Amino acid sequence: MSLLSRFVLDQGLTAAADGPQTGENSEGEPGGGSGLNNNSSAATARNGTLPGRASSLTPSPPATPQRRSRVESLEANAEHVAKRRKQFAAKVCREKGLPEGALDAFAVMDAAEMAITTYATLLAKKQEQEKNDAFHYICSEEFKDILKDRLRSCLLSPNLTAYVIDLASNVFAYAKKNLSMLKIPPGAIEDPELLDHIDMLIKEILTSQRSNVKQKLSNSINIKLHISVLAKSLAPSGFYEITTAHWCRFSFLRASMTSFDTIVDECAATATAQRKKVRRKRTRRSAAAEAPAEEEEAAGNEDESVTNEGAIDGNGGPDKRIWTNSDFWEYVDCLLADLRATAVANEQTAEGRKKYIKLIFTTCLQNDMKTYVGTVSQAAVPASENVTVQWQNAIHNELVW
Repeated sequence: MSLLSRFVLDQGLTAAADGPQTGENSEGEPGGGSGLNNNSSAATARNGTLPGRASSLTPSPPATPQRRSRVESLEANAEHVAKRRKQFAAKVCREKGLPEGALDAFAVMDAAEMAITTYATLLAKKQEQEKNDAFHYICSEEFKDILKDRLRSCLLSPNLTAYVIDLASNVFAYAKKNLSMLKIPPGAIEDPELLDHIDMLIKEILTSQRSNVKQKLSNSINIKLHISVLAKSLAPSGFYEITTAHWCRFSFLRASMTSFDTIVDECAATATAQRKKVRRKRTRRSAAAEAPAEEEEAAGNEDESVTNEGAIDGNGGPDKRIWTNSDFWEYVDCLLADLRATAVANEQTAEGRKKYIKLIFTTCLQNDMKTYVGTVSQAAVPASENVTVQWQNAIHNELVW
């Protein structure tokens, strides 16, 4: 088709514009076409439509893009998010002065992991702070003063088993079970270093408190204080209830000190005599070195008799021990142990043994009040019949072994 023919078809012009045409062409004529084709061309011309024609000017349709899988898209997005988070983490590290990369691991966590990690960090920080607070408190004078009062109460307990033997270890074990009684922070029990510090502090304070009580007992004997005055001087600061049981135990301690002072004097005299005998023995040995054999043998036999005279018997009885002034509390422990052993030997039941020991203490109080007579203004009986303070009552009943 010529360009003109195409134009005619596009504009809907008559077919005459193409030039003269024959009316009908017979089938098989050269250059002729079938009537069907002519009719179709005419109909196409009338309708104004053009048949499809390939041209180099016609653009080809765009190719369909390849769609990525969902998994690949998610992975790419996750990598992009992680990269942005790390970049932000690096920025925060620079602003806060943190080491480079300190937040990289945290930045790539999901929300749940971040929350758990943050909470765990806060708990660890809180625990560390409590530990530091506990250490500073235990090393403070405030805690030491509280411990002094509580340990004085332990020493003044009328039911205390011993004043030296196993006392520190039993007080420490009791303290770990009763933290509030001794005002010990719970965090201190979980730290071995703080536990060792508390144990050392208990031993030091008990030693100091024993010395203080001993001095007051000695002063009360010298100036003949009434038992009520002695009890008041021994009581710790603050509110502390004194009962008849306390008076009985204090009078027992004062009687023990009187007997102990006598024993110490006797032991001192014995020790002096022993030293004199040793000096004489050395003198005889020097002389025997120059004497005949018979005299040397006689001197040796005499030395042996002198040595055996000051020896402790086979049972290791305390009557043969050389007691010194520093052994007072050990002497009291020996008395209490002997008293309990005697009660066991004389009474078959626990209640009977308790009454036996109570009778001994009551007798000590009666003798004490006769020896150290008070004035009219001084109380004849203790102010309290029973201990009502919970922590004080707990010490009396539980610190027994």
